[in-house]
Amino acid sequence: MAAVAIWELELNDVELELGNVNKNGKLCIKEEISPLYKWKNFMPKVIVARDIVQRPSALTVDSWRDNIIITCPGSRRIVVLDKKFKFIRKIRHQEMIAPQGVAFLQKHDEIYVTDKWKHCIFVFNHKGELVYRMCNKGYGKSELCSPEGITFHPERSVLYIADTGNNRIQILEKDGTYLDSIGPKNKNTGDTVKFRKTGPSKLNQPTDVAVTIMHVVVADSGNHKIKIFNHDGQILQSIGGIGTTKGLFRSPEVLKIDDKGYIIVGDAGNGRVQIFSPEGKFLQVLGDKKMQGHKFAWVSGLLVTNNYNILVSDSKNNFVYLF
Repeated sequence: MAAVAIWELELNDVELELGNVNKNGKLCIKEEISPLYKWKNFMPKVIVARDIVQRPSALTVDSWRDNIIITCPGSRRIVVLDKKFKFIRKIRHQEMIAPQGVAFLQKHDEIYVTDKWKHCIFVFNHKGELVYRMCNKGYGKSELCSPEGITFHPERSVLYIADTGNNRIQILEKDGTYLDSIGPKNKNTGDTVKFRKTGPSKLNQPTDVAVTIMHVVVADSGNHKIKIFNHDGQILQSIGGIGTTKGLFRSPEVLKIDDKGYIIVGDAGNGRVQIFSPEGKFLQVLGDKKMQGHKFAWVSGLLVTNNYNILVSDSKNNFVYLF
């Protein structure tokens, strides 16, 4: 049976549901710890530090070789580690300024990297050789403005990009051909309207995206929420809101979904990682700014391994941790 904990929130911290308020006027929430993550209360282990990574950000896995790929905008490069966290190589390119997000396309054995300040995507082979570069700065179709998170559809070679400066998620073919976007659109042209930032389906500085067969899950950082859409772009659920209480966020920067559907969120402004059930219920928190020994300054990357270990990048402390 799962462990259970209870805490109380002030009434104005969250939207209430009938039956959640006790006789003292407090909102009571149950914390049901997932069996997958209930042991994640130990101190994290530093697996790589500033001598190798400078401002480490996104993490992904080369699924052919089990290598870990880390973007490091602080040194304008990408770092590759083996499965035992030993340094293998660095990937650099003279035109790459701020590598931010990273995704691995298994079918073609390629690494896709967003460059936040070049407003484009670099594509490398597993040896670190540039294959091609795609997209340019702009707000039209297949154009980007300060892109951050990037991922692939689990069954198709289709890219989902957090087009942060344009307040949308763009959906592209692997060669950059425009398919669709999530975000408010002009009814006449179909283009995303970049200035609308509030409302249930609106996005404000989205910084990361994760995709399942059924859902597109977005770190809507500017609105301090995680938003879940279907593949038609319809909003299904919104998690969180601004605050420091468990279940709330301050600038959720990154997210991952494990193979069981659990949602892991890098709550950067609160210096912690929060774990939610597939239904969006808060389950557990890992670390915070008060954590003894290793305090998260800014959670900038996440990776969940096959055995449910969690790797966390901290771009301000220049560490990558293992839970």
